[in-house]
Amino acid sequence: DATKIAEYAINNARRLGCPVNWNETTLQKTGQMASYNFQINTVQEVMDKILELTPDRWYWYVDPDKNLNWHPKADNAIHTFTIGKEIYYIQAQKRTEAVCNRLYYVGGAVNGIALYSRYDRPASIAQYGLKSQKKTDSRVKDQTTLDLIANNTLDLLQDPEIRTIIRIKDNNYDPENGYDIEKIKVGDTCQIRNYQDISSSSKWDVMKWDLSFWDFNVRNITETIMQIMQINY
Repeated sequence: DATKIAEYAINNARRLGCPVNWNETTLQKTGQMASYNFQINTVQEVMDKILELTPDRWYWYVDPDKNLNWHPKADNAIHTFTIGKEIYYIQAQKRTEAVCNRLYYVGGAVNGIALYSRYDRPASIAQYGLKSQKKTDSRVKDQTTLDLIANNTLDLLQDPEIRTIIRIKDNNYDPENGYDIEKIKVGDTCQIRNYQDISSSSKWDVMKWDLSFWDFNVRNITETIMQIMQINY
């Protein structure tokens, strides 16, 4: 299992004084087999690479008790926030710069011949145009791991990234409209409710700029189950 590598890395780091630990509850097994050779890597680098070896929608973090956590992203929203109630500020952005729908991947040499494969996501290519990247990693020396990393990369990058910043009220400050923010954890999923569509035309001088919403339709964030990546108090 890919997270066995995480166990080994943390156990080795603890012998060198690292305070991070793990247990069977915080470190879930992925059921995904993979192999990779690590040499002179930091623990952070090891964890980021393991993330490429796990199934889509998995994530990791270190909790306040200094335990390493590996979990799959929930399919449903754990938290629901309402604009005008818990939410008093919202800013959404759509980024297409990192979209990748074709990946050329070169692995390590096997019997003197380097592994190589090309991977495509036709639906993404049709919608956003061809966005290709090249990836080389000589430590990947079997086709299964090459396929796994490549497909995980495309799963992550085939669609534009939507980043949303929200500020919510603490229920200790506003018991009627606030939210118990202590229940929110990095990696949790959430959904935003009560976006009010305001019909208006955006104009650039005397001509319409594009034929649709400026940048993107922010209503999409109310239809998307998003993952919480950062929490600031």
